[in-house]
Amino acid sequence: MTTWIRAWAFLAPFFMAVGLLSATTYTINVSANTSGVISYVHSHGGKKGHQFVKLHDTIVWQCDPMPDTGYSCSAVGVKFKSSAPCTVSMNTCYVTDNSDLAPFPYSIAVSYNSGLAVDDPDVIVDNAGVLDLDGKQGAAPKKAVPKKK
Repeated sequence: MTTWIRAWAFLAPFFMAVGLLSATTYTINVSANTSGVISYVHSHGGKKGHQFVKLHDTIVWQCDPMPDTGYSCSAVGVKFKSSAPCTVSMNTCYVTDNSDLAPFPYSIAVSYNSGLAVDDPDVIVDNAGVLDLDGKQGAAPKKAVPKKK
């Protein structure tokens, strides 16, 4: 048994490092048009500001460096409405929530040429792998098939 404990003590840091290396950084580029409609460009999945994440992932919200014609952005602000799934600093969210599946609504404000645009998307923590990156249901659990007699 002590051999097993020694082996685990030796290999545990490796497994922890591999887990951290599998984390993803999601960049959400934003801009707004003259009507105050916010445009979102997601680096990996996500849609209209909604982003599915897992423990140790990172989300970065920033002005779109190449906005579509008629869109602009000079600053971005993000604030979670109640609790946050992460530590937020300078529009970067490092996910610390280990929920199986939990939504976290947030408000985003984009300063642009004509004023300020605001929207209310969600960050969805999905550590159980219930949904895929497009927010569709993942692989459903297999149902028991009754045996024919």
